[in-house]
Amino acid sequence: MRAVSGLRVIVVGAGVYGLAAARRLALAGADVTVLEAREAGGPYAASAGSTRVLRFEYGPDAHYTELVLRAREQWRELEGLLGERLYDETGLLWFAVEESRYLHDSVQTSLAAGLPVRLLEPAEAVRQFPAFSSEGIAAVLHDEAGGVLHARRATLGLARLACAAGVVLREGTAVRAVAGGVVELADGSSERADQVLVTTGAWTRALVPAAPIRSTQQVNAYLRVATAGLPVWIYDLDVYGLGDGGGAGLKVGGHAIGADVDPDDPAAREAPAAEVRRLADAARRRLPGLPWPDGEPPVRGADVCCYALTPTETAIVDRLDERTVLCAGFSGHGFKFAPALAAAAADLVLGLEPSVSLAPFRRPEPPRERISR
Repeated sequence: MRAVSGLRVIVVGAGVYGLAAARRLALAGADVTVLEAREAGGPYAASAGSTRVLRFEYGPDAHYTELVLRAREQWRELEGLLGERLYDETGLLWFAVEESRYLHDSVQTSLAAGLPVRLLEPAEAVRQFPAFSSEGIAAVLHDEAGGVLHARRATLGLARLACAAGVVLREGTAVRAVAGGVVELADGSSERADQVLVTTGAWTRALVPAAPIRSTQQVNAYLRVATAGLPVWIYDLDVYGLGDGGGAGLKVGGHAIGADVDPDDPAAREAPAAEVRRLADAARRRLPGLPWPDGEPPVRGADVCCYALTPTETAIVDRLDERTVLCAGFSGHGFKFAPALAAAAADLVLGLEPSVSLAPFRRPEPPRERISR
């Protein structure tokens, strides 16, 4: 990467993308400040929570599979720098309700990328993984390379690496608006930069009204049940889950998109009891072979993640104007891409050819005004 000096960059948002991009920019020689309304890796952030899924299966979209492969390599490099485990290759099971074109394309795309993927008959899957139920399932994709990312550990580690590279991290600094290199702060003051990178997740629409990104409430339930050796699992149109707490617990989430919410509203951060119960009951039904305790569902906690959702569920990594780059809208499946896409966003800020193609992540063109005839 070409070295730069004297370039003043403000990154808004200290989640995994903001911190990874800030570190890359600082290593290139830029003068970088990260502004974070709360705290890096805090409980409100989309990068919060202990774990995230790493999967490679995206139907025929090979660019996603290749992006995850690139990111996985970079997660491993970060592990070496931090001296901490960031990725556990537990394997992944996708229980499909039908043998769709998307399922078979996922298998072919993954195999073409050299991944250890195979399609199992439901009965064979249950023989190999007796914790699970195959009720209502047509086929099961098994990917030995999928697994669990330790999200909070990675985000906090990136904050340390960014600061060590010279990044100034200013927590508790809320931003009200961004435009043309000017960042307006909530206290009424403003700051100027040569370039501004906006990585604000569910808060993006408030700062960049033109961005087609909304915030939705997504609930996770945490259950007390032993899960040592359990792969990541996904049931079509229902629930997904992964081991949590070092094998002492289970994290369960749902596929359905939740209600639109204000990510700053404390009420939006309260997990509805009915949804927590639904997730717990679904996990018990889907994994009857786990050592479930008798009685009530063993819920040990729940939290809410606010998705930053675009209409297509595809993120935006694109330039908004000559001084502003947007990197947001990852719609619940973007954490795993962070090392690779954050680096590309940093390249965009620096005016370099991005290290990965950003063509799939361009900002949608606004609809043209109709002319009456």
